[in-house]
Amino acid sequence: CEGRSTIDLSFRQLTDRDMDIVIQRAIIGKQCRTLLLNDNRITSVGATSIAAALSNNTTLKDLNLWNNQIADEGAYSL
Repeated sequence: CEGRSTIDLSFRQLTDRDMDIVIQRAIIGKQCRTLLLNDNRITSVGATSIAAALSNNTTLKDLNLWNNQIADEGAYSL
């Protein structure tokens, strides 16, 4: 985010295992307003982890999870 309000992690082949690092570094650490995670391999498990991290977050305004496999369960969590 460094001076910007956006972190773009699109097209990085990120999986659910990577979400803990993304949450710690991008959502909690950098407190960015926009997080782009489109075109990765995130499933409902990763989406649920992101949702839990966002429960007390007031900074992130835009989250892009386009073209992942979050399914209905992940969407419901978010």
